[in-house]
Amino acid sequence: MYDLFYSSTETPATFKNQGNILLGQGRFPEAEGLYRKAIALDPAYMPAHYNLGIALRMQDRLEEALAAFETAHKLAPGDYEICMNKGVTLIDVERPEEALAAFTRANELMPTAPEPLVNMGFAHERMAVLAQGKTGSGQGVAPSTQDHLDAAIGLYHRALAINPDIAQAHNNLGFALLLEDRPDEAEESLRRAIALDPNLADAHCNLGDACKTRQRHAEAESSYRKALAINPGYEKANKALGNLLAERGRTD
Repeated sequence: MYDLFYSSTETPATFKNQGNILLGQGRFPEAEGLYRKAIALDPAYMPAHYNLGIALRMQDRLEEALAAFETAHKLAPGDYEICMNKGVTLIDVERPEEALAAFTRANELMPTAPEPLVNMGFAHERMAVLAQGKTGSGQGVAPSTQDHLDAAIGLYHRALAINPDIAQAHNNLGFALLLEDRPDEAEESLRRAIALDPNLADAHCNLGDACKTRQRHAEAESSYRKALAINPGYEKANKALGNLLAERGRTD
């Protein structure tokens, strides 16, 4: 670590630019300090608020990051990147309805970009999962859950019509189809995701779920193990593999 010295002529932009250098080096607390210096000089300097949000996200301080993005959004409501990062952070703190509004605004700002559509779909997907959790999983798919799943699937298809090579969109589509109990279609989407990105651990795990649903246990086990080989700390895949082995009477 080294000390930075500033002259009396330095402006919010210089603090922001120096912060960006540190941000790129992974020195997030130091970058945060510089962005705060920029904001102290000019509280209405949007780029400092936005980059502060990025630095805080990288430190897993999500509520603080969200506050920074909210301020940046108020200062520049027509900024696409702010809307996207605000939405992603809202997803991370389990506020998918508000995230959907942010992604919808991003879509309005850049209607030909597939990324807002994918994220809008994911927000609906999260709302579906949360709604089903409230109603319980033993009574079938609740109407509100079904509405969100249908919306998510439609948005993923719209995104893939713009760019058919987005692995995450295929993976998300596959997961939504699994939730709708459509494992054949889900498997097709998940295999496409893996073909595009063989290191997408979530797609391997979801493929394992699809195979298990169709009683193809050996393939399910293989998929879960591939997910764990990519990400050994992947709790969802580890739990799914453990459940599968227990159901098969195995302890390995």
